[in-house]
Amino acid sequence: MLPLWYDLAVVVLGVDFGTSSTVAVVGLDDGRAVPLLFGETPLLPSAVCVAAGGEMLVGRDAVRASRARPDAFEAHPKARIDDGDVLLGERAVPVVELIGAVLRRVGDEAVRVAGAPVDRLVLAHPAGWGTPRRQTLAEAAAVAGLPAAVLVSEPVAAASYYVHVLGHVVPVGGCLVVYDFGAGTFDASVVRRTAGGFEVLADGGIVDAGGLDVDAAIVGYLGAVYGASDAEGWRRLTAPVTADDRRASRAFWDDVRAGKEELSRTSMTTMYVPILGVEAVLGREQLEHLARPLLDRTVAATRLAVRHAGIGAEQIAAVFLVGGSSRMSLPATLLHQSLGVAPTVIEQPELIVAGGTLHVAGAEPHPRARSLLSGELHSVPPQVSTPAGAQLPASPAPTLGLPYPHAPISPGPLSSPVPVSPAPVSPVPELASMTGLGGYQQTRAAGLGTDRPVLAVPTAVQTQQVPEALEPPGSAAAPIEPGAEVEASAVPVRRIRRRRLAVAAASALAVIVAVIVVIALTAQTNPVALVTLTDHQNGVTSVAFSPDGKTMASAGLDKTVMVWNMANPAAPTRMATLTDHQDSVTSVAFSPDGKTMASASLDKTVMVWNMANPAAPTRIATLTDHHEGVRSVAFSPDGKTMATASFDKTVIVWNMANPAAPTRLDPLTDHTNNVLSVAFSPDGKTMASASLDGTVILWNVTNPAAPTRIATPIDHQECVLSVAFSPDRKTMATASLDGTVMMWNVTNPAAPTRIAALTDDKDWGYSVAFSPDGKTMATTGQGGTVMMWNVANPAAPTRIATLTDHHQSVSSVAFSPDGKTMATASNDHKVKVWRLPRRLTLFS
Repeated sequence: MLPLWYDLAVVVLGVDFGTSSTVAVVGLDDGRAVPLLFGETPLLPSAVCVAAGGEMLVGRDAVRASRARPDAFEAHPKARIDDGDVLLGERAVPVVELIGAVLRRVGDEAVRVAGAPVDRLVLAHPAGWGTPRRQTLAEAAAVAGLPAAVLVSEPVAAASYYVHVLGHVVPVGGCLVVYDFGAGTFDASVVRRTAGGFEVLADGGIVDAGGLDVDAAIVGYLGAVYGASDAEGWRRLTAPVTADDRRASRAFWDDVRAGKEELSRTSMTTMYVPILGVEAVLGREQLEHLARPLLDRTVAATRLAVRHAGIGAEQIAAVFLVGGSSRMSLPATLLHQSLGVAPTVIEQPELIVAGGTLHVAGAEPHPRARSLLSGELHSVPPQVSTPAGAQLPASPAPTLGLPYPHAPISPGPLSSPVPVSPAPVSPVPELASMTGLGGYQQTRAAGLGTDRPVLAVPTAVQTQQVPEALEPPGSAAAPIEPGAEVEASAVPVRRIRRRRLAVAAASALAVIVAVIVVIALTAQTNPVALVTLTDHQNGVTSVAFSPDGKTMASAGLDKTVMVWNMANPAAPTRMATLTDHQDSVTSVAFSPDGKTMASASLDKTVMVWNMANPAAPTRIATLTDHHEGVRSVAFSPDGKTMATASFDKTVIVWNMANPAAPTRLDPLTDHTNNVLSVAFSPDGKTMASASLDGTVILWNVTNPAAPTRIATPIDHQECVLSVAFSPDRKTMATASLDGTVMMWNVTNPAAPTRIAALTDDKDWGYSVAFSPDGKTMATTGQGGTVMMWNVANPAAPTRIATLTDHHQSVSSVAFSPDGKTMATASNDHKVKVWRLPRRLTLFS
């Protein structure tokens, strides 16, 4: 059967604008779908470089130019979509122009191949993108001189390819799992077939998991094997300065990538290491060993997407592998083992999304601003406007993610399906309705497009604005129709008027008092964002205050620890940036006396710092006893002991009598998977460790040299990401991948009793922390939320505020020692500092 665009006699261009590479397919007026080639490959690097004369170079031209102008080069424009402008050399380039340059290059090639202008443009975008990002993408197409863009989500395009190009059958109601493993990022989605097409049930992503990360693992391995013999040569290769070294480095990385791809077809390959002059041999088993930690994370994210879709394994019609990096044989094997369904893989998986866009677009020949295919296809004009009464496209399905990069995750059996509600979405300046799973709807209002002020009335759970258009029918008094009969009263008219005036005055006074009370309550119960710190160049993983509250430390995926002066919490100043770690820093903690700080990293080390002068920390010890990345570090209340938790499945306890020379005690090996969090009780007698194996182990550490395991609560259904004790040591809180935060009575730590399970946020809990007085608890989630809880009665916590200022997962939260300030760290590269309200005793 001929494609629909053949009947329309039009040239259709479908584009998959990727983080690292862009792929495009053109549907010709004779019915053929032709992948565009850029040189000899369909992969166009999404890179842009501004030449000395101001010309915007794209693709391999940009990569070549970057050797001479690295400061004018942007390798991943898609990752900068929220940034507004990007500084390239001396020029601030708007993001729409940056992306538009890539799309213009694609459009020019399409015209050359088709021999005619492009009539229709279809752009694929991640399912989790909201209206502002989609609008930026559409505007970039307009800047490129292309037709008004029809936007379709990537998993819907992939599902359309699976059905319309490969000819597979997915019955109505059947679900397709899309595993999209690209060069720069990973996405897992679940789509369901409907009578009109496909709808996205759940979508998850890992921003730092892609083929480039596998390449980096190979390079790391080669460095360990061959780099030690010529450290200077290896430095020139991996951190080139001269033009010759940059050319050698580029050739090296290209050969690594080619060798990796060859191992999907053969069992052995060689890779030339320039400068060192070595022909390195790599086998498929070695590659799979290097890639396994990364792939385990992608499989875990896929399982989580299935879980959040609310479906069981029996409802999965197929698992479809998408993206060039999915050529490796191991992802298919791991997915088959985890989901019980043999995945479908094609020879050129990088063409799937671009090719699928043509078939989604064929469902509607006219680019009107209407929703097609269950809300997943939108035609957005370059200048998006919303006429009165019109609705903007629905918000995307809830987006999921994983806590930290490079965290090896062992796949396990798929849990029972759990229907979930959508995760809270950060407000955008428009009115949008988000339909989540299970029929639940959440309406967001911000920038309501009306001059009438809206009074926000707080409830016990959350403050919500109610726009005029959403007020329920009958909420206003009905007008008296002309000529209607009004029953007379025996009271004289003058007395009625006086009474009415008195009632009106009393009512007005009551309203004024109510408004004042509402404003007072709102002002005192909602934390206020004081400042946003944007110094980190990647996601921020951990934040901690010094015991005196004058210093704060933040750690990030950018391999740094930043130290901040918090004398004025509304205006923190960065005093120091520690760059000693060689990989992402996952955790940071201060000793109780504030003289020492410890930082843990995926480089398998824990570094100890002298903080006598916070503006100039001095590294005094580097601990290398763990065999995998270190995820968490904590000091005991007396400062004499430190504990570190690692992906090597162990907890190591350290004697810190001399912080410059910590002494390792026997490691604790009871966990069966990565240990993700560790914490001490305030009295120092108990320690808790949380793990990917779904357990929390409580240890008696009265004698730190010989901890004894005293209890193992196992109520969580998925891995436990965070654990914390209340200041009175009577309560413990645990946050888990299963979407719950559990409260435990640990008055007797040998027999913990679960007293509450918080399920308000169906997202997973990343981090949990108690305020210094123990009456408030903060929990964070993947969806960018921070929830504040009244835990005066820990058996019945009540949610008192929900903060949605972060735009990506919030990985850490900490209270200042005086309880007046809170800090949150997020994968959106930001640390936010909040002023906390005075606790209200009235109405408690």
